[in-house]
Amino acid sequence: MQLFKQADTSIELHAKRNYLNRGGLTAAVVACCLAVSACDTRQSGEAGDAGSPAQAASQESGSNSASEPAAQDSSVPGDINGSDRDRTVLGDSPAAEMAQFSLVEQASSVLQPTENSNVSGEVTFRPDTAGEKMLIQVKLRGLSPGKHGFHIHAVGDCSAKDASSAGGHFNPYNVQHGGPDAARHHLGDLGNVTADADGIVDTTLTSARLGFSGPTSILQKAVVVHAEADDLETDPSGAAGARLACGVITQDKQVLSDSLIEEDSN
Repeated sequence: MQLFKQADTSIELHAKRNYLNRGGLTAAVVACCLAVSACDTRQSGEAGDAGSPAQAASQESGSNSASEPAAQDSSVPGDINGSDRDRTVLGDSPAAEMAQFSLVEQASSVLQPTENSNVSGEVTFRPDTAGEKMLIQVKLRGLSPGKHGFHIHAVGDCSAKDASSAGGHFNPYNVQHGGPDAARHHLGDLGNVTADADGIVDTTLTSARLGFSGPTSILQKAVVVHAEADDLETDPSGAAGARLACGVITQDKQVLSDSLIEEDSN
């Protein structure tokens, strides 16, 4: 019995020594790994601080370019280079023509007389079949025979007795007044309409610059007819005199409803 006890004690001591030896080996391996990792970290940090000559040049170049203002694009609509259409995003492309008129097919304005005036009428706006120009059908009555200034004004408000609430001419690019064929003029400068001997105007004007969307949009602007002829020069009003009639331009609801009905039927 004593022999078995001694044998058990000997086995137990041998097992403990093996365990301690393995533990010491494991600790040594872990310590070695930590040392290698620390060394790699120091080298990586030094490399990141120094950087390559190409990286340094790139960083310096980036710093200089950030401090310099970007050059302005001279082709934006504000410069009116050949056209006032909204080409800021779409550029000079067929899509730009479509964007000029958006999804609106037609708009109209019913002109009511101002104080002490008998002039009234209707104006209809719609794109031509090619989608390149705005067709402006003008029907007026109650005018004195001869020429009368005819403009789109910037504010769709005809509530004032003299229509002064409509503001000045529609002029999104802040240029001087001129005739509709001049290189630079207010977008609202449509020139003159001529009343016949009965004081009636029935004519169609065209404009390649007006649209239904973007900065050239005439929606919620006002149509105004004046007492005198526009001289096509005097800034800002063309010396066209008093405002005889005024009407707000709105999307034609009948055209819109017809389009919806057609879509439903399809």
